Amino acid sequence: MDLPRRHLVFISHATPEDNEFTKWLGMQLTRNGYQVWSDITKLIGGEVWWNDIEEAIRDHTAKFIFVLSKASNSKPGTRNELHLALAVERQQNIKDFIIPLHVDSQLPYAEINIQIGNRNAVPFTQGWAEGLTKVLRKLNEDAVYRDTSQYSPATVATWWQSHVDGHDVLHREPSTYISNWYPVSDMPSTMNVINLAGKSYNHDNDGFPSHRIGQDVFSFASPKDLLLAGHYSQEIELSKILENTVSQEIPLSVSILRNVFVRLLRMGLEDAMKQAGLPSYLMSNDKQCFYFTNDLLDGKKRISFDIPGCISGQRGLTGRFGKYRWHFGLSADFRLIPMPRYTIRSHVLFSDDGKNIWDSKSRLHQARRSACKGWWNGRWRDMMLLAIAWISQRQATGEPLVRVPLSNDTNFAMSITPVQFESPVAYKDTEVVQEDIDDSSLELENDETIDEEMADSNE
Repeated sequence: MDLPRRHLVFISHATPEDNEFTKWLGMQLTRNGYQVWSDITKLIGGEVWWNDIEEAIRDHTAKFIFVLSKASNSKPGTRNELHLALAVERQQNIKDFIIPLHVDSQLPYAEINIQIGNRNAVPFTQGWAEGLTKVLRKLNEDAVYRDTSQYSPATVATWWQSHVDGHDVLHREPSTYISNWYPVSDMPSTMNVINLAGKSYNHDNDGFPSHRIGQDVFSFASPKDLLLAGHYSQEIELSKILENTVSQEIPLSVSILRNVFVRLLRMGLEDAMKQAGLPSYLMSNDKQCFYFTNDLLDGKKRISFDIPGCISGQRGLTGRFGKYRWHFGLSADFRLIPMPRYTIRSHVLFSDDGKNIWDSKSRLHQARRSACKGWWNGRWRDMMLLAIAWISQRQATGEPLVRVPLSNDTNFAMSITPVQFESPVAYKDTEVVQEDIDDSSLELENDETIDEEMADSNE
């Protein structure tokens, strides 16, 4: 595909005062498909082919982004670049050629350079993520050239590995990291195998985790619990599955038996989510995602959480996305290695009415791209922690755990405090600043925003 004459997003900023912000912004724009240049990143994912900065601004720049701070407002270098951009905008009659970004709360609007003082500067002082969302929307509205095949998260990763010294982000000090692994206790040591002897079996009659293979039903529940009293059954010990010493009476491989064991424990937690009132949605990988609705949360936009030995805070699990609603959801897997634990995965779904999730998988995918692009790791972490704590509170056990039902007289516990890992080094996350974004800031002006993104992805 031939490049349009103007395809660059040029970032002008003060060095060194605004370097960290400019590096972050350049990588965020590149991972969204834009061809970005700044003097500290150069051209991420490409070679510079023009002779000097003046040629780049005059002939190749589609948008001139001016990082507006106390330093750039007064430095000769940035003022000269801004003066050139203003001349290009005026001489070539380019609408909204210059996009000022107000990044410095120490710079009052009254003191902004008179040359751009009458323009609407995108505010970044309340949060970088929120400002980025507005910049991306403006670039999309003005049809600035994008190429997601050449400029993408992979491009940024390659650039990072080639240009950034690890000493810039790693510090020799201990740090604690929260995982999505949830430890368990009182795990069942045996699994029942019940032979149907040719009779029918309806899992919906019992409500406990079970799995059928041929004429055998596998469960932690007894035949009586499963309404199969009188059927021949035997127990399989988990230790024998792990040690590969299962009796030859079970004509299944150890790997299949291990998978059945793990499947039943996953189903147990899914049953706990279901009993807590969470509706489910079948994802494209045939796994169940259990999601929150506004009714379940009594209309609360934010809910407090306090995880023992971890963190506390406030987050929302539902919210508005323009005229639509978003819903935070969970799916679960169970793993035995390197330790028995649940692995919790986070999802976001969308509805028109706050209850019924859209049928279209592609529409959901594109809405997630639009709504969640400004959600950083801290937000996802907090929503996961809150969701699990909410399920525990719903069970009203008074304990910091989720009880997983396995039979009439057996359950086991999953802690609401995830596994935490201690690292001898700390990561200074200067490239992706994590801001606390209020749910109300997630706006989708109309359906065209989603439709345009869907069109881009199908090119």
